[in-house]
Order: sequence, then C-alpha cells, then structure tokens
Amino acid sequence: MLFREWQRLFSQVSGYEANQLSALNRWASQYDITPGDDPARFLFAVHTYYALLIKLLTAEVLSLLRDGAIRSYVAYLALVPESELRGEFQELESGGVFRALQIENLLEGDFFAWYLEQWNPQLDQALRILVSNLQRYEPATIVLEPERVRDLLKYLYQYLVPKTLRHDLGEYYTPDWLAEFVLDRVGYKGIPGQRLLDPGCGSGTFLVLAIQRAKEACSQAGLSPAETVEIILRDIVGFDLNPLAVIAARANYIMALGELLNARAGSIEIPIYLCDSIFTPRPRERLYGQVYEYTVQTGMGDLSVEIPASIVEAGQLGPVMTIIEEAVAHRYNADECLERISRLLGLDEAHSEEIAWPIQQTFAHIQELEQKGWDRIWCRVIKNSYAPATVGKFDFVVGNPSWVRWTRLPSGYVKEVKNFCQEYGLFSSDRWVGGIENDTSMLLTYSALNNWVREGHRLGFVITQTVFKSESAEGFRRFCLPDGTPLRVLEVHDMVDLRPFEGAYNRTAVLFLEKGHPTAYPVKYVRWRKKTRRGIDPSLSLAQVLNITEREELVAEPVYRPGGPWLTASPQALESIKTILGRAEYQARKGVTTDLNGVYWLEVIGPASGGLLHVRNRHDIGRKKVRPFEGHLEADLLYPLVRGRDIGPFSWMWQGLYVLVPQKEMRGFDEAILKRECPRTYAYFDRYRDSLLNRSSYRRYHRAARAAFYSLWNVGPYTFAPYKVAWREVQHRFEAAVIGSVNTPWQGRRVAVLDHKLYFVPCELEDEAHYLCAVLNSALVRRAVEAYAVQTQVGVHVMEYVRIPRYDAHEAIHQTLAMISKDMHALPTQARRRRLEDERFQQELDKLVKRAMEHAGG
Repeated sequence: MLFREWQRLFSQVSGYEANQLSALNRWASQYDITPGDDPARFLFAVHTYYALLIKLLTAEVLSLLRDGAIRSYVAYLALVPESELRGEFQELESGGVFRALQIENLLEGDFFAWYLEQWNPQLDQALRILVSNLQRYEPATIVLEPERVRDLLKYLYQYLVPKTLRHDLGEYYTPDWLAEFVLDRVGYKGIPGQRLLDPGCGSGTFLVLAIQRAKEACSQAGLSPAETVEIILRDIVGFDLNPLAVIAARANYIMALGELLNARAGSIEIPIYLCDSIFTPRPRERLYGQVYEYTVQTGMGDLSVEIPASIVEAGQLGPVMTIIEEAVAHRYNADECLERISRLLGLDEAHSEEIAWPIQQTFAHIQELEQKGWDRIWCRVIKNSYAPATVGKFDFVVGNPSWVRWTRLPSGYVKEVKNFCQEYGLFSSDRWVGGIENDTSMLLTYSALNNWVREGHRLGFVITQTVFKSESAEGFRRFCLPDGTPLRVLEVHDMVDLRPFEGAYNRTAVLFLEKGHPTAYPVKYVRWRKKTRRGIDPSLSLAQVLNITEREELVAEPVYRPGGPWLTASPQALESIKTILGRAEYQARKGVTTDLNGVYWLEVIGPASGGLLHVRNRHDIGRKKVRPFEGHLEADLLYPLVRGRDIGPFSWMWQGLYVLVPQKEMRGFDEAILKRECPRTYAYFDRYRDSLLNRSSYRRYHRAARAAFYSLWNVGPYTFAPYKVAWREVQHRFEAAVIGSVNTPWQGRRVAVLDHKLYFVPCELEDEAHYLCAVLNSALVRRAVEAYAVQTQVGVHVMEYVRIPRYDAHEAIHQTLAMISKDMHALPTQARRRRLEDERFQQELDKLVKRAMEHAGG
C-alpha cells in the first residue's frame, strides 16, 4: 500500500513513467541488483534508505542540541541488544523519538517505514553497519556546523542516484547562490513580520537561507532567541508533494534553527507540509454550513473530505485530526468523536450541530480506512493537505518549482490540470498548440499568486525560459488572475547560458512578479553569460558567480498583446525590429510527421524487376526501434527525404534517404486503393500495424476519423510543391534554403519531401522561392526571429510575426533578391561561407529587404 501511494505522489512531482524503466534498470545493475519488471521498487528502496539516514541524523542533531552534546542517539543505538533493535527503530519510525525531543511532525505523511514489516537478520545487520558508520561523524561538527549536515544529505543523494536519472525525474538541487540571488532580488531581508513561502520547497534550500537571514535580522533588532524562533516558525513556510523531499526539508529546517530550538518551551511543529500546491482545498457552501472541500487521491480511490470552515480558519485542524485518529484507534463511535472535538473547540450544542455532518463523514472515511490498515497515515495526510488553506498570506513567495510536462503526469491528475488551465486561462488561443507543452511550474506560479501572495507583494521563481517565448505559453503571458487581478512583471533574468543545474540544458530563467498592478512594457530582461567556457560550480557563492559572469541589460515586449511571445533585444534593436513586425503574405507549413521513422524512412539499395525498388528500412532510427525489413516495394510512394541536418544558409544536400508517403492529402489512401495499387507497400505497413495504430499523431488526429492505419500527419498538396523555402525547427542561428527536386538514381527527377523538423513555405515559382529565401536570410529578419523565438521552437510563426510582402515579378527589388539567393545557392561551400561572413554583403541584403518592406507598406 505504502509503495503504491509513494509511486502515485512521486509520479505527480517527477513525471515518472514507464519509459524510464531502462534507466532505472541500468542503475540497479550497478548495485548487482536485478529489479525485474518493476524497477520502481528499487527506487522506492533507495528513497527509504535515504529517508532513514535523514531520520537518524536528525535524531542525532536533536539529541545533541537538546542534551548539550552529552547524549548521542547514534551511540545509544549502537549499544542496543539484538533483541531490542527492531523496537528502537519502530519507536524512531513512529515519531516517538522526535516527539520526545519536542518535534511533533517530522514524520507526518511518511511512506518509508515499511521495512519494519520485512525485518530479518540480514536487515538487522545492515542497520547496525549503518549506525556504526554514522558514529564516525564528529558530533561537535553537527552542533557547531549544521550546514555541513545539509551538504552531507545533498551530496549523498547525488551520489546515490545518477545525475541522468535525477534529471529525467526532474530532480535538480537549487544552488545556494541562485537561491540567494532570488531572495536578494525579491527583496527578502528576514525582517520580523515579513512572511515567506516556498510552495515547492524540495529539500529546503530557499527556506534554510531565509532562516539564516531571519536569524540575523532578529539579532540586529535585539530580539531574544525565544522571540526569534517563534517568528521563524510563523513566517517561513514550505510545501512539497514529494514525501522524501518533505522529510529532507523538515530535517534541514531543524538544523537551520540549531540552538534556537532550546529557546522554545514546549513542542514544535515544523511548518513544512506534504501537500499539493496547485490543487488546494476550496471553500464551499453547503446546506449544513461553509466547508473546505478537498479530494485526497489514493491507490484505493478518491477520498473526498469536507472540513468545517470554522475549524480550518481557526487553525484547529491539526488537533481535530489527532482526535479523529485516536478515536478510530480506540474504537470510539462518531458521536463520541464529535463530543471530544466539540469540547476541544469549546462549542455549545447548537454550534456542535453545525459541524456534525462533515466531521462524522470524515470520521467514517478514516474508520473505513482503519480496517485496511491505512488510518494513521491518512489522518496526517489530510492534515497536511489542508495546510494551503490555513497558512494565510505571504509577503514573498519564492522557489524553484518542478518543470514537469503535464502530459507526463498520471491520467487522473492531467484531467485536473486541464480544468485548472481552463479556469486560469493558461491555454493558448491557437487550436494546435494551445493545449500542449505547458509544465507544472506555470500552474504553480498562478496558484501561488492567487492563493498566497498578498496584494502589492512579490513572487520570485526559477522557471523555464520557454514560458516567455513559446506559443503554448500565451495564456501564462497574459499575467492576469481569474478574478481579473493584474500581475506586473518586474524583471526576468535569462540564465540559459549558465546551465546552473549541474550543466543540465533546461533553459533556466528567473521571473519576478508583483501582484495587483498590470505589467508595463517593455520590461527589464537581463541575459547572463559566462566569461569562460567552464561550467558554474554549484558550491560557489553568489559573489563568486557574479564575478565570473557578465550581464547584458535588454528589454522585452510581446509580439502582440495580450500574451504574444516576447521580443528580447536592446532598446535600440527593439525599435528596429518592431518596424518589420506584422503578418507575412505567406503561410508556413511543417514537414511530414511519421511518429515512427524506422518504418517510413528507407534506403534504396537498387532496382528490382517489375518496376520495384530493393529497399531496407532504417529500423534503428529514433527512440522507437522496429523490426528490420529488406525487400521489394513499389516506387510510387517513395520520395527523397530532406532532414534538418541537411540544410544551411542558402544551401542543402540530399543524403540518400527516402520516405514513404502513402497519401496526397491529410489522410492516407484508402486501404482498398493501396492494396490494389501498391500491394507490396500495403503488406509492408501491415507488418507494423499495431505500432502504427499506437502512434501519438495517429491517436490524436486520425483514429476518430477511422483513417488508414498508416496515415501520416502534416501532409497536403504543399508537401509536393516543386519549391520549398525551408528552415530548421532547432537552430542557434536562423537560416533558410530553397529545396527543389532531386535527380534520383532510379526514379529520375523526384520532388523532395521534408521531415517534421523542418518548416517551410511552398512555392510554385523558382524565382519566388529564392526571393523569399533571401528575405529570410537577411540579418534584419534573423534578428527579429531570434528576438522572439526559442532556439528549439522556430516554427510556422515566422510567417505570422514578420511582415514579408508577396513576390512580385515586376518589382526590380524582388528580382534582385531572387538573383542573390540563386547566386548564393550556386556557390561552392567555402565561397558561400566567405560571402556570408562579409559585412558588406549582409548590409546590402538588409538594405534591399528593408526597401522591399517599405515599398510594400507604402
């Protein structure tokens, strides 16, 4: 049960899915473990080990702090007789050890105590070895330098779990320097009364650094240790949905408090909660009064919970859930449980009746779960799940929320995500891109601003830079909450070049927003660059990082309002770019999408009898491998294939690959037609029928229409145009080329078909294609495209945002531009490269393009 629940929660925060099983298997093999068909259990075991280590280290820190460095918990465990060790670990896992040390909630919602039910001599021995190794750690270091323990926990997990797998699962430790930068720019100084929340706190980096600032500010204000610890516990709060992260964050929070713990009389609840920061409890009006409603998803079905608003808003949910937990455990009935809760809250009979129905229903749910052995964990899960409704508002919300594509989340969760996006207006208005590629960081940004940021106060998030450029993030860039509250972008820091997360290429940026004021464009946009090619060591201080980087101050403004992709450039360049913005008199298209290249991409070995061709499929290309094939197919549906790697500025080269295109329009030819006209091709496709039916593009665009199972996407008359002006979807520098037909060895001259990594404008006339190519290769247009586009998403929008006039054969400037492109295509490679590097050539091309646009505009 605990494994299933951990797996469900972990998949919501990491995007964990079946296609990562091979990486998990390879990792397990390094430990001589064969996890079989369920390597997720191996990851769960590693998380359990790491969680246990956190618990032991935290117990050690607390025992030394509380007892004045006299009593070591680890030393005590090492001396426990064999017959008593299991009992000691049961006490640890139940939270008894921590409650005795006056920490109430270190293990609330903990999923990692399952090993107690699997106890055996081998486990006993392994735990003794672990305890023995921990004894080697110098106790004085733990007390005097608690940050060393935080570093130990961070680096241990990095050693345990390979970097590639951590990155696949979306697990990135925020470097301290980056968190310090966010806290600086958002304006958090730790002044008493300033409240701070990290709603996706991970292991607690932002919280620990905030505690350090608060301790210093309280000291400067002359506050006592007792006052300081109360302020910190009230004002510095964290949420996370990853059970392991919550344990680590609570442990790091405790270590950051250090000796302040001894200044607090009574027990302490660490304000870090295992909860969802996107979907939070909501107030609802019922016949029996106002409640907060929340659905807790479990492996056994959804658990719908309603808690009276009076309990939630009074901050009494924790004690109430404790009473319900104890009442179920000691076999109370619902009325007896309600009576205890009424006494706790000081309610008379009339007010007791007001809370009766929701409390009795919650009691019944927990009672039912008790019969399955789930009760003790779920009372605490419910308490944590309601934290977002009880913590109040904050002056600062900061963090590095997970960047998981929501299409990789569990199906039930995705449904909720779609509803959230619709409510918050986060979908793009474009019918094809509007519902794709959003990630959870965008959702969490809006949830945090709506639920926890005070009016007039600030949010600072480390976020993916694509939210400022991609078309699918149009809704995000509207910067407005559902109730109409505006959001002001204060500044954005583009750190793509720095790669601050262990060198991972995830396009990092930092966004600063203020709630309650509209965004005024242009906004400040700062691009960071490294001074050398060396990576940024995550252990560097902020001052050191500032010293080895340089920052270019740019401005940003949307291509259109509201929500258009941002143009980012210097103020002077931005004004120049804006003069050519508009819609081109052309429509761009995308190359053919097969979604199974191994089937559709072929090599032609030579001719065969009967007008057939001897072919071999490229079965090993792409992520999805297919069965190899070599045989004879009809030539009718084979076309030369041009890929992204095959083109450059004013140049392209066919590499000998072919693609099967079994259609002329949107859908594939009817099966009856293909059987009759190309029986061998039909039989070839039939070999891969199941795989072809399972392609994402087929399921999304063709299945409902019952199109032929081999149908491709992005095919139409434009696919077979005699000339195509093409550019790569992924490129560091925007470049275009004119692609015509290919003189093939066995089919004669044949029109080239472009792969889906190429976008293009189809043309019937060669001169028109070359005119358009010259325009696109000008520095004027390139600067505009590169100012708003993500380097990995240079798509059809080139024709939607740049005002390119249609070719006119009677215009001398158009003819001149066409001739320039023809000449450039005809040059040898080295001569073309020298010409492109000649500033005079670029200046002359820009002048001609500018004149063509001005002439059309006039």
